Amino acid sequence: MKIRKLHLIAFTVLAIFALAFTASCQSAKSGSGADKGKDTVIAEFNGGKITADEINVFLNTLNPMYRAQFSDPQRRAALIDQIVEYAVLAKAAKDAGIEKNPETQALLNLNTNAVLASQFYEKNIKPLADKVQISDEDVKKYYDAHPEEFDKSSVKVRHILVDTEAEAKAIYKEVKANPAKFSDVAKAKSKCPSASKGGDLGTFGRGRMTPPFEKVAFETPKGQISEPFQTQFGWHVLTVDEKTEGVTSLEEAKETIKSQLSESKKKEQVDKAVDEIKKKSNLKTFKDAYSKVGIEENPAEAPGTPPPAPPAPPASK
Repeated sequence: MKIRKLHLIAFTVLAIFALAFTASCQSAKSGSGADKGKDTVIAEFNGGKITADEINVFLNTLNPMYRAQFSDPQRRAALIDQIVEYAVLAKAAKDAGIEKNPETQALLNLNTNAVLASQFYEKNIKPLADKVQISDEDVKKYYDAHPEEFDKSSVKVRHILVDTEAEAKAIYKEVKANPAKFSDVAKAKSKCPSASKGGDLGTFGRGRMTPPFEKVAFETPKGQISEPFQTQFGWHVLTVDEKTEGVTSLEEAKETIKSQLSESKKKEQVDKAVDEIKKKSNLKTFKDAYSKVGIEENPAEAPGTPPPAPPAPPASK
């Protein structure tokens, strides 16, 4: 279960372009007093600069899994070069007045919202979720209430699938009289792809098959043949070749349950906080207008769209 997270998507063109555009709008003049020399300048050009601190801020917003790829010097250098290139192009766009285009303003506004929402989440909402704690009592209560999740029983089954009840009854009579012929009959008459393997479905646990099929499979004793029964796929006759029983103990399941409950309660906290903010904002959505939003089949290149990202360098061996 994933918690809603208003995060920048790693290494997207939009995010990198936004950082570069911001950098291009900065004054290139040095600070004074205590701030002088605080940032390490990565690149400088007419009317703008890129600093190491700015890139580090961007990297720190990424999911750790994505951020880790930039520990490779080649990938990190490619990212920096891309940001610098975009900054220069963004400055040229600003000088050309593209910043004032309605389409460009729409893109900038959306990206600004994403950045501010991400920062608000990190500073104001995530701390609420981080306070969630799951007790041993919570874990046991969940374990006792969901026994089916911890059932490790399994069965190894062969079956024959046909279209009608009459066919299934005839097949049941045939294999009941000579169980050793079950696989041969399955190969000859079953409509299931498993027919080529004599109807063998392999070994499976609870929750893997459609409920009516699972019920019969687990209720049929080992070595016995079931009476015909129906599912949405047709009529079945099955035989159980192997059967194992088992239950995951509370101690074995404890950490998994705790993690699951933690994620669930954190999501509740996040959703509650977001809903409260929406309520205070007097948010109104007009669902009828949603139909006005769509994706063109062959859209023209959007004004202000940055050039394609360069290919990532090969991973070092």
